[in-house]
Amino acid sequence: FFFFFFFQAEDGIRDVERSRGLGDVYKRQYEFYAWGSNKYGQLGITTGSSCYSTPHPVSFNIEIRKVSCGSHHAALLALSGQIYTIGSNEFGQLGIGDSSVKYSSALRQVNCISGKVCADICCGYSHSGCIVEGGLYIWGENINGDPALGNLNSQWTPFHVAAGRKKLKKISFGLNHIGAIGEEGRLYGFDKSKRWEDGICWREVCSERVKDIACGPNYTLILLEDGSVMCTNEEKIDSKPVLIKNLGKFAIVIAAGGLSGALTSKGQVYTWSYKESVEDVIPDIVVGFTSRIVELAIGGNFVVAVDELGVAYSWGSNLKGELGQGDYSYRNVPSQIKLLQNKSVLSISCGECHVILLSEPNN
Repeated sequence: FFFFFFFQAEDGIRDVERSRGLGDVYKRQYEFYAWGSNKYGQLGITTGSSCYSTPHPVSFNIEIRKVSCGSHHAALLALSGQIYTIGSNEFGQLGIGDSSVKYSSALRQVNCISGKVCADICCGYSHSGCIVEGGLYIWGENINGDPALGNLNSQWTPFHVAAGRKKLKKISFGLNHIGAIGEEGRLYGFDKSKRWEDGICWREVCSERVKDIACGPNYTLILLEDGSVMCTNEEKIDSKPVLIKNLGKFAIVIAAGGLSGALTSKGQVYTWSYKESVEDVIPDIVVGFTSRIVELAIGGNFVVAVDELGVAYSWGSNLKGELGQGDYSYRNVPSQIKLLQNKSVLSISCGECHVILLSEPNN
């Protein structure tokens, strides 16, 4: 099984405000496309098949700033600062407080934090979270005490996790762990052995200033401000970050899921499989693109990348049509998503076997 939290592109769809320097992003008209598994309505398509192997247009009817896909659900951050969720609600990951709703193909507003402005959202395997006024709220499945709730029950509405005096600005979820970047640029992890009520459950993971994080199922990728990439093994208590070799200090984007990935300032893509011994990881460069890559997202065991011209590529597993190629065949090299040829892709978010993508017409 693979578990993905996305991405961390930033995690989800990269904050559209920053996507390729588009300062007027909120004033323009964009198009959303989705494909892959729709078993729980996570694509926002209300009728038809449980799988879509080609990009399908969807309309959310709200101005969206960011999307983050979990395993079988997604969260959308609106320009207004409100949060909407869609897909599976088996463990309360929609945050709507109604356990009778098992899934939803229509957007559901997370009402209990209405009136407050959300700064970031993230979806884990079966749980979700957001940052509001520097504080962390989480909801959904609570395996092994995560998400930080002090019990083993599902959390059906957002729950505030104390962070002491820390103010958070970015979060990422793994299967059973949480990573968070403070406003001062420090990286913190949640220590399940500590009490959560007063905020002492947070431990500093590394002393270097951190630009971004991306949590995989049992590991955390760390992008430092100097462009270096590090990784922790979350299966080991108090795991120390280890530098990923052969990447130098050129990374600008990291991605985590069933695979790990990094995008360099030269537009090169590197991917690698997670290993318990991080020291043994050797990233492989991915070839086959016609232009430099500017966006990168990773799902269960597949990858989607976008070049500087807005052309989208995909490769990897394709059991539910998650490559968007019109079939269910595995691909080991990047292939252009042909049905998006007349679109300029701006940002992407991958779940376990589904994708939500933001684009605009080429003209």
